[in-house]
Amino acid sequence: MTTQTAGAAIPITQPVAIQNLEIVSLLGYLDAWLASLQFTGSAARNETQAADLVRWLAIHDHIKKHLAAMQTPELDLPHYAPNPTPLDPAPPLSVVQNMDINTLTRALVAWRHEACHSDSAKRSTSFAPYDAARMIALAEHVDSLLAHIDDAPSLDLPNAPAVPMPAGPVVPS
Repeated sequence: MTTQTAGAAIPITQPVAIQNLEIVSLLGYLDAWLASLQFTGSAARNETQAADLVRWLAIHDHIKKHLAAMQTPELDLPHYAPNPTPLDPAPPLSVVQNMDINTLTRALVAWRHEACHSDSAKRSTSFAPYDAARMIALAEHVDSLLAHIDDAPSLDLPNAPAVPMPAGPVVPS
């Protein structure tokens, strides 16, 4: 069994540029969400705060609507396609204290990887049908994670000091 160290980096790989302008905008939404997860009030707690969950649900709903708008036939963009669009650097991510955030971060990173490394990233716009199905499946996976976070019991435990337990019995003074 391995343990996680708070602050360990979560790697993100990406190509230097992609051609699909709609995937570039999807990556922008995912990157903004990923960066915000690192600085929410819940990041330094074991329990996810209700206000953070409401914000995440709103962000996810907006991304799903954006994804639905991308399910259109490929547009013919001869003036500037297929010109690669340079991608902004991925946000630096690290493991935080809140396991819900760590799980959600890893799911969003997987979604991001699927989008920027998909065959559709080579198109000018929209998704190929098989990539669209994969993006919808990833959105549904994030839906299930958010529903699980919403149903989680209160687990906010006090921080225990990182000191070893005494070897013998504890005698009250």
